[in-house]
Amino acid sequence: MTETIDSIVGEVVTNLSEPAGPARVRDMDDLVKRLNGAAEMLRRTRARLRARPGMSFAVNTTQAQGETLKISVRVHGVDCGVVVFEKAGRMFRPSGNFKKQWSSHMTIFDQKTLEWGEAAVAEFVKACGCEANSRDYGGRESSIQELLFRAMNEGGTKNILRGFRPVLFGGVPIQIPLPVTPRSRAEESGRHKGHIDVLARSHGRLVVFEVKRPRLKEPSGALKQAVTYAAALDYLMSREEHRAAYWQLFGSRRGKDHVPRFSAVAFLDVEGGASEEDLTAEIKELLLNNSKGYDLIVMLYRRVSNGIEVVRTICGKTQ
Repeated sequence: MTETIDSIVGEVVTNLSEPAGPARVRDMDDLVKRLNGAAEMLRRTRARLRARPGMSFAVNTTQAQGETLKISVRVHGVDCGVVVFEKAGRMFRPSGNFKKQWSSHMTIFDQKTLEWGEAAVAEFVKACGCEANSRDYGGRESSIQELLFRAMNEGGTKNILRGFRPVLFGGVPIQIPLPVTPRSRAEESGRHKGHIDVLARSHGRLVVFEVKRPRLKEPSGALKQAVTYAAALDYLMSREEHRAAYWQLFGSRRGKDHVPRFSAVAFLDVEGGASEEDLTAEIKELLLNNSKGYDLIVMLYRRVSNGIEVVRTICGKTQ
């Protein structure tokens, strides 16, 4: 059966309507309310936190809602530690793939945490960056997502990504969770929650990016996944009484009277396995029924030195 935008939207609406859907929607509304309460505190705190060269900050929803504020520290999109804002100060502790390196690199320290301003922390983060380079962590989706955020904030007339403004939470990237199951995990319904890799605003639209790692041989379904997440967000914001809270989370001053419009983007490696012919055919098929008026875009990217660039785009919209 042909899958179109309308059929995917119908699937999402059914999923969120019965039988456990309403409870997941209420949980999402509660989450948005709590996140909006924490965003301003994070913005004030983050403004006083100086970034180290070659790294970035990020926050997840669990960190944002905790009684003690925490921010992840990343190198090449991979977590290397966490900054915890305590009464004693801004305490850094290692985490993730680099946790073991803390004890081997910082042989003169026995403590599990150090103040963020300590020179030893900068030394550790720099060492993590070198380790990430040597192990080619750049092939991870999280690394591409980080480079995508950076490209959106860079200038240059040839950078088409500068027309997109990434949605930030308190000034740092956050992946927006959604009460739907990823389409690739449909057989495991209820075990996995979806999230938007990168959400941006562009020309009055909310733009959902589904990012795939480099050299992925079978990236098919990325565009449909982006449509699924756009449909879920569309459903959540279709309720006028909740719309303003979602706009607030996305850093917009728009309110309940402003109905959102959506674009769905598949962000794929140009050297991956999907042909432009197949991607174009997928767009045409999805647009056969598009009463929601979604725009569809496939962006084919490649890595360049320490960055990323979009080399080709395939666009589609209902006339």
